[in-house]
Amino acid sequence: MSNLVPSSSFIVLEYRSSRMPVQLATKQRSFRADQQFTIFLSHSCVTSQYIRRSEESRGKVSPRFGHAVRKRMTMAEDGAWTKALSCPLTWDTPEMTCMSLPLSTAGGVADELDSLPTPWHRLVDMITLAYSYLTEGRETDGVALLRNCYMMLLPQPFCQHDCAIIGEYRMALRHILDSFWAMVEWHRAPSTTALLRDFVKTITPFNELSPALQAAIHAVRGAVSRLQREISLACVARSLELNDREGEWHSMGGRLAATWAVKVQHLRTAHRLRPGPHTGLALATELAMKPKGRAEARQLLEEALRRYPDHPHVLTNAGDVLIQLFPPRRFSSIKCGFAVPARFAA
Repeated sequence: MSNLVPSSSFIVLEYRSSRMPVQLATKQRSFRADQQFTIFLSHSCVTSQYIRRSEESRGKVSPRFGHAVRKRMTMAEDGAWTKALSCPLTWDTPEMTCMSLPLSTAGGVADELDSLPTPWHRLVDMITLAYSYLTEGRETDGVALLRNCYMMLLPQPFCQHDCAIIGEYRMALRHILDSFWAMVEWHRAPSTTALLRDFVKTITPFNELSPALQAAIHAVRGAVSRLQREISLACVARSLELNDREGEWHSMGGRLAATWAVKVQHLRTAHRLRPGPHTGLALATELAMKPKGRAEARQLLEEALRRYPDHPHVLTNAGDVLIQLFPPRRFSSIKCGFAVPARFAA
């Protein structure tokens, strides 16, 4: 019996979005019955492509870009090259999912981009937002964000992103962005085009990257998976296993740690290995919770305000540390570089 569906057949799929259900009936040419007809909806544009499917997934279509491509499906034969890539659209596997941010949460993340501690954190959040937009029906916004991410990788003096950690792990970030771009283009087309194949050949496979670069990619994966604490912990643990001399991975470990002692240990190591606007304040926040740590917390607070007097992240979070060190009724005069407003005084 032939495994081809007659060209006169119609495939009827039901697409359910958050707004309204839509039924689509599409007439296509002959195609193999082991392929999944997948629908993408982006604004008013409807496109389609063939993706190989298994019998258990027949007829199941997700409205989200990434999950519509592969929701417990096997890879298309034509997309075997994707196994060498590492980006949010390849991280979402049955073994370890990669949950994107809902648009309600993504809006808050976007609002805080300008107040993040370093360009590294901004770039990671932009990647997170791009994945969210692509999977939640805002493809145009997601692609635009990816372009902006590439701008962040340009060397000085073209872009004023004097960030040592971006310079050190630029090749890891480039791998993520190139992989992301390749996957987006592949999802848009019915098959792998010659141009896309040539582009993919320029991407160094993940397994051929150095351990330090692989660690950076695992760290980005942990940040993108922020809604899944266990997955974030596993990613950060893998980053530290590959490169425990990177302070930023310890900073992430400190934020995710379950106990105060482990948090302080990681944050102290982070501040020693790669001090930044956020490391001292994060450590001060934890130390201020214990009476014995408040003296050191105050020193760290004063140091952060002295080194980064105009940094929005420092100014915002310094207030939180002050509240912990000096509850409002105990405010008097705090010698940390500025006077406490009279209305807060005891």
